Amino acid sequence: MTRLFLLTREPKKNIVDMKTRFKDYPARFVSIPLIEIVYDFQWSFEKVEELEGYPWIFFVSPSSVNAFFETLKEYIKTNSSMVSKIEQILKLKYFAVVGPFTGKELVKHGYNIGFMPSKSYGKNLIDEWVKAYPNEIEPLWIIGNKGNIKNYAKYGNYWQMYKNQCPLGSPEKLREYMKENIITDYFVSSPSIWSRFFYVAKDFPNYPPIDYYVLGNTTYRAIKRDLGKYVNIKVL
Repeated sequence: MTRLFLLTREPKKNIVDMKTRFKDYPARFVSIPLIEIVYDFQWSFEKVEELEGYPWIFFVSPSSVNAFFETLKEYIKTNSSMVSKIEQILKLKYFAVVGPFTGKELVKHGYNIGFMPSKSYGKNLIDEWVKAYPNEIEPLWIIGNKGNIKNYAKYGNYWQMYKNQCPLGSPEKLREYMKENIITDYFVSSPSIWSRFFYVAKDFPNYPPIDYYVLGNTTYRAIKRDLGKYVNIKVL
């Protein structure tokens, strides 16, 4: 039986995963994106002024890093007079990231990691940062619509800069594949993608076992929570 490997990130990332991460895997691949990142934040002169007052910027995911810098880049395109001011502001910032994948995305944008907790949890980020910098001004969190706003609001301010949503029609397409019982392997890159997969998969409790490949321990725990301990998961 030919193995069928399910990829559910954004289309471009699925292509990259096929050609790099799983290029030697003996399987046929199917791409059903269960995530779509939409930037819905508007920069303004007032927002730039507000940004200047935060020495530390906290990023909770790779998407939060990209939302921050990509929306800022678009703002600069139509506000060229602000380039020098924004560049000077960013030079004075310290950036904290929740984990290595978020840190890697920050480095891609040309900035150094100022702080990263020992474990990739939002709570660890807060607790360890406060312990290391007890006298610092509260940070600015960059989050999406799936972020736990109550937790972030307890320590610092937050800007919700993007929406993490499911592309139209993808759940229905996934359901058709589940009906055929042909998915053998699944790469899961985030808890939000997993929750969308599981929303469909839970209607097929007798589905044959799937081998799961995940990014990070947070996604690993989400799968364990929903499927129990008897599941084959490999953390990449």
